[in-house]
Amino acid sequence: MPQPANGDLIDFTTSEDDLWISKLLQSGPMVFAVNGDDPYVETLTNAHEISIRLNRVSGRVQVDWHWHEVRNYSPLCAIRSIKKCYSDRELFTADCDVMRLRLF
Repeated sequence: MPQPANGDLIDFTTSEDDLWISKLLQSGPMVFAVNGDDPYVETLTNAHEISIRLNRVSGRVQVDWHWHEVRNYSPLCAIRSIKKCYSDRELFTADCDVMRLRLF
């Protein structure tokens, strides 16, 4: 599937028991940045992804959020700054009795 011009991509996937909704937002140019132990990896400037999974049989709701951003970083005593990747991931899981009792 081709990427939209604005960088937003929304995907809906279903099975007999599950519904997955995911959104990927990408913005900014590709830059070279320090990513963990890898020096100067080509990466996007900003990327945010959120996924929601609903299971109607077990009533389980799962939200997964991932954030990635490249920012300027000035090491101590450095003459100029470098670009460095920062990222974070959060996961929330819950069981919903009401959803388990109702069919959608």
